[in-house]
Amino acid sequence: MIPRRATRAARAMAKTFVNSLGFDVVRLHGGHSDLAGHLANVLRHHEIDCVLDVGANRGQYGEFLRTLGFRGFIISFEPSAEVFSTLQEKAKADPKWHCYRLALGDRDEVRDLNVYELSSFSSFLQANAYSKRIWSRLSEQRTEAVSVARLDGIFDDLVSKTQSRRFMLKMDTQGYDLQVFAGAAGVLDRISVLQSELPLIPVYDGMPALLSVLSSYLAANFKISGMYPINRDKKTQAVIEYDCVMVRHVAPTPASAASQ
Repeated sequence: MIPRRATRAARAMAKTFVNSLGFDVVRLHGGHSDLAGHLANVLRHHEIDCVLDVGANRGQYGEFLRTLGFRGFIISFEPSAEVFSTLQEKAKADPKWHCYRLALGDRDEVRDLNVYELSSFSSFLQANAYSKRIWSRLSEQRTEAVSVARLDGIFDDLVSKTQSRRFMLKMDTQGYDLQVFAGAAGVLDRISVLQSELPLIPVYDGMPALLSVLSSYLAANFKISGMYPINRDKKTQAVIEYDCVMVRHVAPTPASAASQ
């Protein structure tokens, strides 16, 4: 048997070598230092068997989930026709990955989506002057009419197709997460885990402020499990957005707590 001290030393040497190449090694089980490790733990702890991937773009998040070892269903929503074709192609070999060309929001409607050359920033909102200074590919823009639906209006159909029981709702809708959340009002009791982009510096005109978004999640009994920077202003190093992971947490009543 290799002594535990020698094992720790070998791991430290391996980590130092990988770091010297500009990469890092993260522990997917038991670690919370980055989004990947934390999310792997949360998915396993809450026994999530279906992730609702809202704002899927080209399927980057679906691929990310599979690298974490998640083997449940992924249901991806992406309204833009061009990137949806890439998403669909990427998912076709995975029988537990379903794709819908659809946006989610707080009402059933058809509305114009602002589609940018940098497609991951496509939004119902307009990119502001600050974001266009940082990301030059936001200067090229067109609009595309897309269908929008409430999640609680289509949820039963998703359940019937997957027979899933424990859901995570991931939202990456570029300033529209709060509307997606509002459209899930009727099924929030079925959502165990939430992931949302929280804006610290607004990058779209009219996007809701951080405290407004966070207050809505907290009021629905979701508590912060982890927060991880997505990007920073290169000049100041200020965080622009956070990936926020939240978990359903209903505090026990005094009576029930006393009986435990």
